[in-house]
Amino acid sequence: MAAQMSKNMSDILLRPDGIIENLENQVIRKIGNVFPTLGVIVSDNPNALEMLCIKSIKSLADKYGANIDVRMCRDVTDAYKAVKNLSYSPGTDGIVVLPSYTNDRFLLNSIPTVLDLDCLSANSIGAFECDMSDTFYRLAPCMSCSAYKVVEYFDIPVKGKRVTIVGKSLRTSLPIASIFLKKGAIIKVLDSNCSWSSYNDADIIVCSANNPCFLGKHAVSEDQVIIDVGFGIDDLGNVPGDVNLDEVAPILANGTGRIATIDGTIIPIAAELLMAKLFVNAAKMRNMMMLDTRGNIV
Repeated sequence: MAAQMSKNMSDILLRPDGIIENLENQVIRKIGNVFPTLGVIVSDNPNALEMLCIKSIKSLADKYGANIDVRMCRDVTDAYKAVKNLSYSPGTDGIVVLPSYTNDRFLLNSIPTVLDLDCLSANSIGAFECDMSDTFYRLAPCMSCSAYKVVEYFDIPVKGKRVTIVGKSLRTSLPIASIFLKKGAIIKVLDSNCSWSSYNDADIIVCSANNPCFLGKHAVSEDQVIIDVGFGIDDLGNVPGDVNLDEVAPILANGTGRIATIDGTIIPIAAELLMAKLFVNAAKMRNMMMLDTRGNIV
């Protein structure tokens, strides 16, 4: 199959390297001598996705000198107590909750807004939705913000373009829809069970249905941009994205299409964004950072 493609995977992949480098040099390294602490709430029996998240976070923490306080929780009640303890700890600069507990609204709303780096609480979601500044998307959940950072960095036109978003998740799909709508796109939000013809008119498809490998050759055309923000756990315990790369990559390779994969693009950017937010928040809390009128680091 690969031999039939006019281009290979490296030609169509939207790589994260430049975005990560910008976040490192323009945000994290620019802040300087800060050693922040991130509280991480996770199940005491983490699944494959949570293990991947912890590995990514710890790797970046080691790189930048951050501290990671992982709280392994038996249940939601235990997780609530962990959030409360972290919230009252003077050394905590941010709190994130991993997927096992992200469906409990009471737990998420217990995270203080000042420590809510991944836009989990209702207060944080409201602040994101109501922000009309040019950089409003920085308040979005890290995975959602990553999807926009990709089109921004690679100068992929958004205004007036047809963007189809697959999924109805409050954590990814709806924030992504809000970001692209505010940037002037024509938005269509679909369920992953919609007919394949529903995707035909899209210039950009953003998959966040958490339905492993559901998007295949029948849904895409060779000139579309595909951004895979979905993740799930298959029968073998793997963490594939929403896009069936074996079917989609050869189609995109025959045209001008590009793809951002969940593991090769989105997760690395999201982890770097989380670390950047942690350092910015730590510097603010220590009154070490100067911002201009647009909220950029001076």
